[in-house]
Amino acid sequence: MTSASFVQVAAFGVSLMTFFITLYYYVNMLELTRNLQKAQTFNAIHIEYSAPETSEAVEIIEDFIDDFGRANYAEAFVALRTEGDELGSLVDRARRRLVHWYSRVHYLSAFGYLSDKDLQLFPGAERAAYFVEIVEP
Repeated sequence: MTSASFVQVAAFGVSLMTFFITLYYYVNMLELTRNLQKAQTFNAIHIEYSAPETSEAVEIIEDFIDDFGRANYAEAFVALRTEGDELGSLVDRARRRLVHWYSRVHYLSAFGYLSDKDLQLFPGAERAAYFVEIVEP
């Protein structure tokens, strides 16, 4: 083997190593970016879930259910809303707040930002079932 062919083989070997190192770096950066995006998404939904407005919305609906009973929830809500009563409007705004939050979580899942495994962690089956229980009269 001549020195010229040795240099060519060595250059090819270095180029190949550089390619694989760059590929490894690129794949790791993609994974890191995906994880950072997921962390930001989880942070955003946690912040909105723990916001005072969300807690207040849950309390308003729970108080309404306590006052009127679960069996009369739908009828009382519709009656108050059609009469233009302030309590009906307050409960309606609270329900809209919670539906907005859960719709946002659903959209994030539908667009691939949250996986089914992520949804099992937060909001989780228990919170989702409670949401359906208090929002759907």
